[in-house]
Amino acid sequence: MLRLLSLVFLVWVTTACTSVQADVVFGKARVKIGTLPDIFRVEFAHNDQQRAQGLMYRDELCPNCGMLFDFAESRIVAMWMKNTRVALDVAYFSEAGIISDIKTMAPYSLQPHPSSTEVRYALEMPAGWFAKNAVTVGQNIKIISAQKVKFR
Repeated sequence: MLRLLSLVFLVWVTTACTSVQADVVFGKARVKIGTLPDIFRVEFAHNDQQRAQGLMYRDELCPNCGMLFDFAESRIVAMWMKNTRVALDVAYFSEAGIISDIKTMAPYSLQPHPSSTEVRYALEMPAGWFAKNAVTVGQNIKIISAQKVKFR
């Protein structure tokens, strides 16, 4: 009986945690990346709750979809892939928009992927996206607009 109650409790906790994560709402941003002619529309994570969830729990990501993270100030940051089902690239960049690092991250990995220097922002895209589009360290990411989610 105790074992059954423990199992029911575990299922309840897992379901409760998943539903809380699903309620996170992200802002929208538009970014210009390197020398690419297009402006890309991405999700925008600007608060602790949004940054903590990021692209977790997604079964897929469209080829040009991604997420912009604003850390509010320049500092060394690190990303990991807990509960993230799709492989991602992350480009860390400064307040001036200069890309300092591009790293590929495997699904579900708990390995931290730190920036090599202080950065204000990170942009996650599908794995291989930056290489496929010839975007490299030293190039620029310009934030055209960033719309924060307003909470009531």
